[in-house]
Amino acid sequence: MSLLDEASLVQIPSGYKEDKLYSIIPSDGSGDFNFSRASSATRVNADGLIEQVPYNLLQQSNQFNTTWTTTRASLTSGESGYDGSSNAWAMVDTTDNSTHLLVQTLTISEGKATFSVYAKAGAVDFIVFRFEGATVDYAYFDLSNGTIGTVDANYTNVKITDAGNGWYKCEATNESVDKAVILSAQSDNDPTYAGAGTTAIYIQDAQVNIGSTAKPYFPTTDRLNVPRIDYTGGGCGSLLLEKQSTNLITYSEAFDNAAWNKSGASVVSGKLSPSGDTNAFKLVENTANSLHFIESINIGGTGVKTFTIFVNAKEVSKIAIRDAFATGAYTSFDLATGSVITEFISNGTISQYGNDFYRISITQPSYTGNSRYQIFLLPDSYIGGSILGGYLGDGVSGLDIYGAQAEISSYSTSLINTAGATATRIADTASKTGISSLIGQTEGTMFVETTLQNIFDNKTLLRMGQSASFSNSHILQVINQKVYAESYVGGANQALIFTTAFSDGDKVKIGYAYKANDYVLYVNGVQIGTDTSASVPSSVGTLYVGNIAATEQHPIEQAQLYKTRLSNSELATLTTL
Repeated sequence: MSLLDEASLVQIPSGYKEDKLYSIIPSDGSGDFNFSRASSATRVNADGLIEQVPYNLLQQSNQFNTTWTTTRASLTSGESGYDGSSNAWAMVDTTDNSTHLLVQTLTISEGKATFSVYAKAGAVDFIVFRFEGATVDYAYFDLSNGTIGTVDANYTNVKITDAGNGWYKCEATNESVDKAVILSAQSDNDPTYAGAGTTAIYIQDAQVNIGSTAKPYFPTTDRLNVPRIDYTGGGCGSLLLEKQSTNLITYSEAFDNAAWNKSGASVVSGKLSPSGDTNAFKLVENTANSLHFIESINIGGTGVKTFTIFVNAKEVSKIAIRDAFATGAYTSFDLATGSVITEFISNGTISQYGNDFYRISITQPSYTGNSRYQIFLLPDSYIGGSILGGYLGDGVSGLDIYGAQAEISSYSTSLINTAGATATRIADTASKTGISSLIGQTEGTMFVETTLQNIFDNKTLLRMGQSASFSNSHILQVINQKVYAESYVGGANQALIFTTAFSDGDKVKIGYAYKANDYVLYVNGVQIGTDTSASVPSSVGTLYVGNIAATEQHPIEQAQLYKTRLSNSELATLTTL
């Protein structure tokens, strides 16, 4: 029997839906975590690309009688669907000689978006997509024979795929979209007809996702509280838990907007980004003998600020970012080697992402006042020191940029997309109440695996307790670079064992076993310390992954509970890298 077979709860982040993170053990749902984050967010997916979570931008994807607005149409639920369920809807037209449609307003922070829905002919043969934004564009699909009808020029990747039993999956891509519209029609290239007051078409499972291809359907009911399984750096995914943060840059991707000033440089759209779409820009130097840079408008906010941007070397491989208002704080980077060249009153970081992009950042000391962030192209001859010397440009050389972010934080968090206003990602929380039967009450073992990040802040990894207080609890956390294991009874500390300092990026497997007068902490196969005079808290029935208050969070690669105090040899085996 393996150690895993003895576990009472195993959380290896994989399966999830809105509001829920599934546990591997137990498999009956009694160990599944409740998950909360009252906003969308981004992650790095298994393909190494940045994507929205949830990536379906429709607030209700298959509840067409909610945030969808009907015009000269009504809806009936419970119809037989393409997947054998009764989850399809009948779109019933009125007898008006006009258009018959459903509309949902969207919030899209990037360029291209793909609309998809399953549909079946009723009294009429055509379903029509109408994307509204900078233009109003139509795409017609013939549900009687599975062919594409008239399509306006702004659409790309228009497809219709047989889903069986008269159902088809229809999809199309467009740009500058703020409304998704579904219409029924009797004929091609004409959305107007006199309805019969019967079912015009059947529809099911609508989706709008960023990018030029339709992703697998992801159901949404409110687009909130969807866990993020993050694959930054490759390997197995981790549960991404982050504090609340706000991107103070109002146009995170649209560098051609007036919110970005250019000096000695211009931008060219349509470049491949770390999201996998062509929504990055190339920053191009002009032919002047001068500085070549792009800069944000003034950014307010008080406190420690971190600015980040994704960059990809092209003809230019050296770059600097600078806050013009913070005594010139800057850091320069070499994208050919993936390294920091020079820092001046700012801490710089560089991390690799998909499609040959790096994410570079500067973090400045706390101060009051505006910031204005500048991104400088640097000549090949630059080896360090001042970035303000300038050079003679050739009018064609540059590099690609994507995803700018400024936040009041001592470190960068995941990308928060913006499109005209600041945006806030709400903190993630994951917990499970009422599981005293899965938690060892008189003895037990806690196990966590994670890769340490930004460890100068205090971060809870795993906590078993009655409430947010320390009254009766076991806690694994990171405090100022060290891993701490603590236990409390009635608010009184019983056990306190901690490691020496780790570094950012260190992988750790932590095992904390407890029993009356028999506590021990193992990290990476090594016994860290023991406590032989500690009591065990009683009536522990709640498990928290991450910080209860969600102020400082940490990604979790896996968590396990055991209702017994594992032996020291078992702990060494469990925690060995």
